[in-house]
Amino acid sequence: ADWYFSTELRFNDVGGWFVHLAAYGVGGGAGFRTRRFDPETGAELESPLGPSGGGTPGVSPGTFTLRSDGALVVTRTQSTPIADTARVMTVLPDGSSAGTVEFTTAFRPTNPSSTVDASDRVYFLVGRDESQAIYRFDVDASVTEVQRRCDQDELHELAAVGEHAIAALGRTDAGDFVEQFCFE
Repeated sequence: ADWYFSTELRFNDVGGWFVHLAAYGVGGGAGFRTRRFDPETGAELESPLGPSGGGTPGVSPGTFTLRSDGALVVTRTQSTPIADTARVMTVLPDGSSAGTVEFTTAFRPTNPSSTVDASDRVYFLVGRDESQAIYRFDVDASVTEVQRRCDQDELHELAAVGEHAIAALGRTDAGDFVEQFCFE
């Protein structure tokens, strides 16, 4: 009964498993699922990030990120009439949860892009159109807003550019552009 509108599949070199992340819609709502698979047997492994969400408008997952220590970091956002929230979840290579951080965002959430720098800090994008913010999720599980944008340009994808900088792919009426942000 579910219909999927985005999927991602990646192999975790450190943890030794494939992980599948999918956003889905059902009954007028939306949510996401994460599923881990053993690469040798194909058997599905237990995951602390199982089915989530439901209702309207439901939750949206961002692209997930694998840190160098093999930890899987998934960001999800949810818009409700009361508040817009983001949640960052971490799964260790053994499949256990390293905890969840949830916070209210200043911008209407959307499917965020994410990237990880050389220091295993995860940067993710929240918001859409002219109002967006880039947040950093550190290995100590703290979340910091590092860049706020309030102009006509819209960012779509993030990529790591060394230890303390990221690049972002953006779009204007004139075409695409790449912008670099340095945070240290």
